[in-house]
Amino acid sequence: DKDAPNGGGDARLTLEPPCTGPGHPELLELRPIRFASLNCNGVGGKTHHIEAALGDLDLDFMFLSETWTAPGRLNRLFSGNLALCSEYPRSNNGHHPYGQAIVFNPAKTSAGNFEPLLVDHAAHTLSFRYAGIRFVCQYLPPSKPGDWALEKLEKLTEVLLCDEPCVMRGDLNARSTAYDDTVTNRYGTCLTQFCDEHDLHRLAPTTGRWTFHRDDSQSVIDHIILNQLSIARRPEAHVLEQRFMGVTDHSLLVGELLAVPTHITQAPRAP
Repeated sequence: DKDAPNGGGDARLTLEPPCTGPGHPELLELRPIRFASLNCNGVGGKTHHIEAALGDLDLDFMFLSETWTAPGRLNRLFSGNLALCSEYPRSNNGHHPYGQAIVFNPAKTSAGNFEPLLVDHAAHTLSFRYAGIRFVCQYLPPSKPGDWALEKLEKLTEVLLCDEPCVMRGDLNARSTAYDDTVTNRYGTCLTQFCDEHDLHRLAPTTGRWTFHRDDSQSVIDHIILNQLSIARRPEAHVLEQRFMGVTDHSLLVGELLAVPTHITQAPRAP
C-alpha cells in the first residue's frame, strides 16, 4: 500500500447536492474540520490537557483510547462535551480495560452532530457519521494471536467500504516500513494487506513522524486510513510530537479534511 497524498490549496470546495426544489439546485460549501486521536494511557489527570488541545488546535473532536475508566466516569469527567464512549467493568486483574471516548469542542459543534453507526463489530471501536463523513475510531490491543488484527479489520468493511467519505483512525499498534517506520510487525503486515485489498490508503503526516515514544525507542503505530472519496477532500495529518498531553507514551495525531458545515444545537432541557 502507498501513503495517500496530502491536501493543499484553497481551503474551501463546492459541490452540487441533489436538487432541493423544482429546478433550484443549491451549492453546498465545504469547510475544513479538524480532529485528533490520542492513546491517553488512562484519562485520569489529563482532562485539562485534552480540553486545552480542543480549543488551542481548533479541533472539532478528539478520539481517546485506553481511557481506563469505570462505567459512567467519562460522563462525569466530560459532562458537557462527551459525544460517544465505551467503558467496561473491572477485569480479573482489578483494572478497567481499555475504554474509548469521543470528546468534542463545544465552541465548534454539539453532541447532536454525531450520528452513531450501529454495525456488527467487536469492542474497541466507535463508529459514527459527522459532517457528512463516516469515522471509524479504532483501537487494536497489542499481542493478540494469529490473524486477529486482520479478522478485526475485515469486520469493519461494512463501514469503510461505502459510497461516502470514510476515515479510520487511532492506535492500531501496526508498524510498517511502508508507513515510515523502521520495522514491520504482524499488525503492520495485516494493515497493509487490508488496505491493498480494499483500496484504502494511509495518510502520511505533513509534519511530525513518531506517534509512540518509550525510553529510547520510537515507532509509528497510530494511523489515519482513508477511502477514495475522503482522499478527494484534501486531507492533512500532523503528529504533534512536542505537545504535552499528560503522562502518555503516545503523540497527539491531528487530521483535517473538507466536510459539510455543522451547527451548534442545544440539547432540550429536561421538563
